[in-house]
Order: sequence, then C-alpha cells, then structure tokens
Amino acid sequence: MSDLKEYKPTKLNLIPNPQKIQDSLAVYTVFKALFKELAGIPDLESGSTLQFLMSGGIGVDTQRKAPDIEILVPNMKTGSIRSEIKADIGFEDIFAPSVAVIMIMIFCMIGVGNSIAHTKESGLFDIYRSNGLKVYQFINFKFIAYFVVGLVASLFSWYIYRLFGVHSMAGEIEIIFLIIVTSFSFTAFGILFSSFTKTSKSSGLLLTALTGCMMLFGDILIPIPQGSIIKNIVNFMPIKYSVDAWRKVSVLGYSLPEVSYEIFILLIFGVVSYLLSNIIMARVEKK
Repeated sequence: MSDLKEYKPTKLNLIPNPQKIQDSLAVYTVFKALFKELAGIPDLESGSTLQFLMSGGIGVDTQRKAPDIEILVPNMKTGSIRSEIKADIGFEDIFAPSVAVIMIMIFCMIGVGNSIAHTKESGLFDIYRSNGLKVYQFINFKFIAYFVVGLVASLFSWYIYRLFGVHSMAGEIEIIFLIIVTSFSFTAFGILFSSFTKTSKSSGLLLTALTGCMMLFGDILIPIPQGSIIKNIVNFMPIKYSVDAWRKVSVLGYSLPEVSYEIFILLIFGVVSYLLSNIIMARVEKK
C-alpha cells in the first residue's frame, strides 16, 4: 500500500492451484477489481479545514496507476513456475467451459436418452428387432447420431463465446479433442440410463434430475467445501473431470498430456457406460 501511495510500481503474482482452478481464479477476479479501485485513491494531506474546502474537497488522483496482477502457472510435476498469464481473465473465461459441457449434456445425454425411450415406447424398437436389427446395432446408430449432435452444439456454443471475447490459451486441436472425448462419455452415459427405462417420461425425468445434480453438485458452478460428503460424490461425476480438463487447457494453457488423468477417467466412464448399456438393454428386452 505504501508503494502505491508513493507512486511506485506495484505487482501481485498469483499462483493458482490446478486442482482448484475455480477458487483460484475467483480470488484473481476479486483482486483485479480491488486493484482497479485502488488506482486513483484520494490523497489527504494535513492542513486547515478552510484549505481543504478551498482545494475542492476530495478528488481522484488520475495519475496513480492500478497495481499489476499476473497469474503464474505452476508445473504440476515439478511445482516450478512454467509460464505467465498476462491476459485480462474474467468470470466469462472461467465459466465458458462449464457452459460448453452443459450443452453436451443436454444434447448428448438427455437427447439420446429421450430418443431411445421414445423409440421403445412407440413400439418402433420391436419393429426394428423383428426385422433383424440387433440391440448393439440400434445402440450404435443412436450413439453416432447424438454424438455428432452434441459435438456440433458444443463447438457452436464455445466459438460463440470466443466471438464475444472469451480468452483461451488452448490450441484448436486440443479443444476439439476435449469436446470429442466429452461427447463420447456423455452420450454413452445417456444410453446407459435409458437402457432400463420403458417410457420417455421416466427417462426424461431421470436424466433431467441427473443433469441438475451434476450441475449443482459437480463443483463446476458452486464450489463444494472440502471435507463434505458431497465432495466425495463429486469424484464419481464425469462433468467434474471434463470441466477441470477444459479449464486447465483453456485458462492455464496446459497441454493434453498434462490433463491425461481427466481424459482417462472420461474414457473409462464412456467405455463402461457403453458396455453396460448393451448388456442391460439386451437382457431387459429379452423379457
């Protein structure tokens, strides 16, 4: 504060925790707003009340510059500082990945689930099977269709955000790869939860409730306190790993190998969900 008062250059270096990006960048945005307010603080000197009033009262010193704030990105393996972020990051940069993943959930997970349930409820699935269509073939057709729909929707929402000024340190190939992995995982997840439902109403209710729970308790919009029971449940939600990987790549500039753990978890979710959906649907439809 004394350096700021004496017109000396002031600077704050913030090192975010890669495992708590949302909390770290929330602190960054608060300090950034505070530093802007500190620029031009009034400078009151001793003197008589008459002199103070005749000088115009409290004024704003426009020559005092706001302190600088930089994000120092740590290397997750060595702990050393690997790079600096000098971009003006805001809340929109932090939450844009969350919105893109939510779009994938809506179009992939809810979309494919409702489609499968409607096909079974309307009797079309029985007609398809009577004409020789296998369960795994039916699942594959639905999977490909809604995987593409979710892919297009997420790309559209992400680049709309980029068009309106969202910063990203990731390359286009890295973002597209994360979108592909996320779409794969959530499409398979939606097929799994629709494999044992009979009506579109029950499927829609189940998938909507699941989507809402992941949005609220997935640690992507509202930070979950450490040590709570919900914090342990979050580890079983694929949305957490998708948003974490996206934020690390987009905001902190990490490469795909540095988020390989999150990518691996998403692939495991997708593969297991896909295999289980084939097994469950084949057994349910035999009855």
